[in-house]
Amino acid sequence: IKQDGQLFTTFNFAPFCSQIRREGGKEAEEKRLSQLLLTALEPSIVLDSFPRGKYTIVVTILDIGTELGDQLSNMSSCLSAGITCATLALVNSCVQMYDLALGIDIDISSLSSTSNGEKKTSSVALLTQLRQVSMFNAEGLELKSAQTLPKLFHDAFQQADRLYATIRSSLLGMCNEHKTT
Repeated sequence: IKQDGQLFTTFNFAPFCSQIRREGGKEAEEKRLSQLLLTALEPSIVLDSFPRGKYTIVVTILDIGTELGDQLSNMSSCLSAGITCATLALVNSCVQMYDLALGIDIDISSLSSTSNGEKKTSSVALLTQLRQVSMFNAEGLELKSAQTLPKLFHDAFQQADRLYATIRSSLLGMCNEHKTT
């Protein structure tokens, strides 16, 4: 019987992460974000290379940077940052991966029929080298037109390609530095 490794994720907020006191529903939001983090990361990890192994990823947000009326965008930014940071932690731990899962914030204001001129962002997790979307969080998105979605993902991949190049050059620089010492 072949058993693949397992991935467990936890996404939580420090009690002091926001200037706005968060009343009830915090646990439900953290559970939802934990599931989105799992959805984003799981396709990037070679889970069958470590049979019966368990990977546990815990993301704790220390500062959400919330201003009144901007909480949904900041949640999206926290999720995107959490995905990228978790990926870097996996790379640092020498976990075998198919590709890096990069969290990107995308502006969905132009797509939403309910934006009312306010800026709305959403998170997307991209496997840039495989050209795959592993997670798209479009909570509350009501599309004006389905034709705008391909352009949105094209722009997201361009943004992810730039981030990937930066991360790759940093990792290669660290490897070269480590070889010389």
